[in-house]
Amino acid sequence: MTKPWARHLISLALVSLVLISVAVLLDKATVNTLPADVKAWLELPYLDWQRESDRALVKEMLDYYQPDRSSAHKDFVEKLTRIDRRKRQELARGIPQIVGINPATLHHLWDMYIRFILIYAASFLISYYGAVTLGLWKFIREAREEIAKPFSFLTLLRRREKDLLLWKMTLRQAGRRMAKAVVYMLFFSPAYVIAYSFKSRFDTDMFLFVMLLGVISNGMLITYTQKFYTFLRQEKEKGYVALARVKGLSDDFRFNTEKGIALKNLLHWRKKFPGHLLDVIYENARYPFLRSLREMAAYLISSLVITEMALNVQGHLSYGMLQYVYYGDYAPVVLIVLGLFWLVKITEMIVDGLACRMDRRLGHDARSC
Repeated sequence: MTKPWARHLISLALVSLVLISVAVLLDKATVNTLPADVKAWLELPYLDWQRESDRALVKEMLDYYQPDRSSAHKDFVEKLTRIDRRKRQELARGIPQIVGINPATLHHLWDMYIRFILIYAASFLISYYGAVTLGLWKFIREAREEIAKPFSFLTLLRRREKDLLLWKMTLRQAGRRMAKAVVYMLFFSPAYVIAYSFKSRFDTDMFLFVMLLGVISNGMLITYTQKFYTFLRQEKEKGYVALARVKGLSDDFRFNTEKGIALKNLLHWRKKFPGHLLDVIYENARYPFLRSLREMAAYLISSLVITEMALNVQGHLSYGMLQYVYYGDYAPVVLIVLGLFWLVKITEMIVDGLACRMDRRLGHDARSC
């Protein structure tokens, strides 16, 4: 067995063993304590725990018999109210009554987990494609020397410039930069800020919206676009690029010309630029970028968890975890954390496998694989 796979499998086994043990212990605690002091109160037919007067009556009665435990009685009544509210909400939404870990709990968790995996996988692939494509686009534009610095308005005013063409060019470029600043502001905004700008209510039909927020929010797309662009710049400065020029590879960075870059190749998922200098630069820049996808996976999962919690999206994994914490059912929370850990580790295993495959293709030392 190869070393990276061994490390991943050992960490998966150890963490799974620890977290499953913790979940079992928490589940036993939940099952053993809940019926003893709560079930009898909740089954009283003449008490409505959502009515303020009934809660006050129960607290006053408990205080009458044990006046020195008023604070504990208040906490107990609040606990009963929370559990009763949860049961009402679950009945209203058709969710089975969940107490600890049982088949209904596991089925409910599995449904939410599959939905989260689909959102994560779609967001990850779109983010990877977007970062690589935008990074290449920026690199190509720089190679074509199309990024021109706009004239300063103050410079034009001092010179009392009367050339309307110069003013139009300056205004056009300034407008582009203002639009770029707005786009950057959007991409670096927290997901909930973007979400509440478009919607005020969030329900279970949120798959595409949450996926889109995972891609464009929290600065992830721009961060990894810039990272890939940096790798391209670094590869351009290396000696083998000059050698590739000597071998006759094209260095025409114009689109859709005879020796230039085909736009369809740039937009394709598997990008190939045969006979062009960019193909050499791209292949070598993709290797270190591929290694960075492990941290992007953790970044994206954290972003999706925070997004679903902040938006209170019902039926989604992170909001479900928040509800379990609120109602004190900690065993399902541990299982959710374990599921997220598995998702990160499986992504790392896939990335390492692809990196080892690229090592062999590029002729690198692949003994560590």
